[in-house]
This record gives sequence, C-alpha cells and structure tokens, in this order.
Amino acid sequence: MEEEEIQHFSHDEHPLITIELQKNNDNGDGDDKKVEIYYGCQNQILEPTAYCCFSCNFFLHKPCAEIPLQITHPMHPQHPLVLHREPPYSSGSCTCDACGQKGWKFFAYSCSLCKFDLDISCASQDRFAREGQSDFGDPGRHLVKLPSNGAAQNLIKLSLLHCSITSSLRKINTEEKIVVSTHNHPLVPSKMMLTKHEINSATADQEEAILSICDWCIEPILLFDPHYACAEGDYFLHKTCYQFPDELQTPKHPKHLLTPMTVLAVAGNFRCHACLKEGSCLYYECKSCKFYICIKCVSASLTSAVLHNSHKHLLTQVENTNRITCNACGFDRGSFGFSCEDCHFYLDYECALMPPTTKQKWDEHMLVLSYPPFVEHPDEFCCVICDLQMNPNEWMYHCHECDQSFHPWCIPQIHQNTKFGRAMYVDEHSHPLTHIPEAYDDAICHGCDNSFDDGEEAFQCTECSYCLRADCACKREVLDP
Repeated sequence: MEEEEIQHFSHDEHPLITIELQKNNDNGDGDDKKVEIYYGCQNQILEPTAYCCFSCNFFLHKPCAEIPLQITHPMHPQHPLVLHREPPYSSGSCTCDACGQKGWKFFAYSCSLCKFDLDISCASQDRFAREGQSDFGDPGRHLVKLPSNGAAQNLIKLSLLHCSITSSLRKINTEEKIVVSTHNHPLVPSKMMLTKHEINSATADQEEAILSICDWCIEPILLFDPHYACAEGDYFLHKTCYQFPDELQTPKHPKHLLTPMTVLAVAGNFRCHACLKEGSCLYYECKSCKFYICIKCVSASLTSAVLHNSHKHLLTQVENTNRITCNACGFDRGSFGFSCEDCHFYLDYECALMPPTTKQKWDEHMLVLSYPPFVEHPDEFCCVICDLQMNPNEWMYHCHECDQSFHPWCIPQIHQNTKFGRAMYVDEHSHPLTHIPEAYDDAICHGCDNSFDDGEEAFQCTECSYCLRADCACKREVLDP
C-alpha cells in the first residue's frame, strides 16, 4: 500500500499517515494489527486502513477524517453546525442533543449560539440514510439506552433523524414566536440567559431540575431543554415536540399517513392503541382506520432498536402481529414493543419507557426500578399501595432502605399521559375546576354522588368543596366559558 500523509485539524502536532490495519493471510485469516478505538467517533471499527500518528498513538479512521467542517442539519436548520475536535466548552464535554449521551468529549458538531451539539455519529446518521449507506460498525452509538429519566425525549430526538429522511420537519426560528392550534396565545422561545460560567458550573442536580411539563409529550422540561412557553399562562412545549412533522408513517400502521391531533377538552381523553393508556397528550391519528398513537409511542415505533439494562441483548422492534405477553408487567398489550426473539424476551412501549428511579410520597427514599431474579430477597413482595402480593417474575419499584415494593402501574405518575393543573368550566358551577391527579380525602362527586377511589383523578374547585369525577366532568364541560 502506498503511504499517504495528511494534515488534519484534530491532530495538528504531527501529520497523519495511512496505515494498513488488517491484512488477510493466504488462508483468509487476519493478522494481529488491529486498532481498538478511533479518536473521532470512539467506535471499534476494523477497517483495512486508517490514519495514524504512531508517536502519539493517535488513530483516525478515514470517514472521520473526511467529514465536512461545517454542516446544516434537519434537527437544527436555523444555524450551521461547526465541527470541533472536542466540544467547545470549558468542561471539554457536551450532551448530544440527538441521542442524549452525556459527557461526550470527542468530535462534535456544535452551534455556539444555541448550545446545540451532536456527536458525529448522530450528525452523520441522516446523511448515511439518505445516501443508502450503512454506519461503520457500532450500532449502539445510535441506540437509546434504557431505562432513562429522559427516555421519551431521547426517542423523540432520535426519531427526528428518521423523520427528516421522509418527511419535512417544521421550519422554525428560535428567535421568533410560534402559534399552535391547541393554545390561545403565541408561545415565545425560552430566554434562559445563562452565562457560559453558569452552564459549565451547573451540577448534575441542576441539569435535571424540572422547569415544567410539556403539554404535548407530558414529559418534564429540564433546565437546558430548548422549549417554548406562554407568557400569559401555564403552557410549555419542547422544541423537539414542535418539530415533529405534520404527517408521518409508522411501521405499526403502514397503510396510511398519520396526522397530529390534540384533545381540546380538559376533561377529554383519547386511548393510545400502542400503550393502551388514556391521556390528553399529542397523538397521531389515522381518520379512516380510527387508529390513534401518542407521540411517545410513535417515536418509539420509529426507533429500530434499544438497549435495556434488564436484558443482555439488543432489543429490536416487534414486527409480527401476534399478541405477546410483556416480560416486565405480565400484561398482553399486543405487538407494540421491543423484543429479543432468541430469548423470547418482550417489552411493551410503556414498560420500556419507565424511568430508572422515582420519588413518591409513600417513601422518603428514592425508589429503584428492579428486575428479576431477586436473589437477595428471601421473602415475598407485597405492594405498599394496593396490598396485593407481587409476582417475583415481574418488574417493580423497590426501596432498599425501607424494604418496600410497588407495582409500577400503582404509581400514577410513572405512566402519566395527562398534564394536570389545567382549569375547566362546567355549566352548573360558577368557579373554575382544576384537574388534579388525586381527589381529596372523603370527596364526593357532585355529578353522580359517588365517592372517589384511591388515586382517582378529579376536577375540584379550589374555592369550595365542589368536585367531579372524570366521566361526570366530560358530560358537563363548557369549552368556551
């Protein structure tokens, strides 16, 4: 092989030369000249040749050496992204806005104005797909790692890369107001005027601080999440949710295009055909087939595979139409989910998106999502909330300090598809009613005179004792007070 020498910005100390990494012998076997890690992407790729500086033990494979120094990307179309040897922050690291990976310290495309960053694998994924190429080796680079507190948003960000291939993302300018049909006032971009010092000195707890709840995905908006807000009311929207296309096609309903819809009534709900949860979040609809799927499940359906700590193998999308029992909850939710066919392991979307930890009023400590086998626990488990014995073959949230266990479905906030706190009006009461996740103790519904079950949502007046159950509120709600 003829030796080639290049100068590359990522290693300006010395020139890089081409080397042959692996040469097949006459019997077809390779020799031992293999490079484990490449600097730019950190992938373990065994290609025939690469660029190298032997004196510095620096290796760069050719695709990383040949990527452009500046790109435009569908996830951030308003500004160009500039390639950096390492993220341009004093910490030397960033969080990828596509896959959610934190602490990335190598090649990154960044917009310094918006603090928007992509590792090069995520930045290149759209280009590889459009050109009909496959990415060089490590599929885990483009996978969402679960469980994660930001699982839904990570899936949404990653699915935007796929949507951009076949659909047009909404054109946005982060300096301009936006108008959505689901709210009466314009939404303005979040103006969190943070200095570089404040950004770099933010602790992990501050980064995870919840500013509000997004009205479309019903997921938390964290400190550094780009979002829009209403200056006159409690309405918030992730930028990524707003970017979701006006029509898309999912493998779970390939016959027709789906269009986004929202439930306008505060007391109204729809039922997602994937997770089977009722809610008021943004959903996609096929009018001709009466098919509905929430934004979280549709983003999961656009994700080909995930990695989950509960299983040692890659989990891929379930493609068949047979109904399969979920290994996490024991319920039969149909064919929507991820599976390892070799191990006959199946997760429905709802269980796949459960957070790794949660804090609840029943326990002062953090509850940890736990999977079988529970080899260190000699006794039977009993759910603190419902007092029923728990199946030791299914997942649970457990407090190790107090030795308390909880069914995931007994914790209402775990699978929340409805944003509480909104006000509604009914024709027979002069005060607005607030949607709350749990009725007050001993409350009686003024619509049907029945008491509320434990943990049942309610529409309650903050000025008097008037309250309604959800089905009674649906019959009485006035949309235009």
